[in-house]
Amino acid sequence: TFAGSVLPDVYTCKGASESPEIAWSGVPNSTKSLVLILDDPDAPNGRFTHWIVFNIPPDTDGIPRAQPNIKVLGNGAQQGQNSAGSRNYYPPCPPIGTTHRYVFRLYAVDMD
Repeated sequence: TFAGSVLPDVYTCKGASESPEIAWSGVPNSTKSLVLILDDPDAPNGRFTHWIVFNIPPDTDGIPRAQPNIKVLGNGAQQGQNSAGSRNYYPPCPPIGTTHRYVFRLYAVDMD
């Protein structure tokens, strides 16, 4: 996990721009799908959303790194439109000399 640490360069514009591996546990039994959102609350023009993945099957325990730039992933989950206007992981690239927070949020959805 990355909680409280620096996001490795491989996941940023300084590196390979790969999407990170994300893992979770404890999904409630009533969950019908999961939604993952990665955003930057420190972006110069306001909150910037780097990645949205929705319709993640509830029996999934994570997303492997380096997801392809396609709308529907191998497990049936879909990538939503990020703040840059594309349907994929958009790598963080803060201005030189600044530090930004990147917030990963996972939502358990109990309705279709």
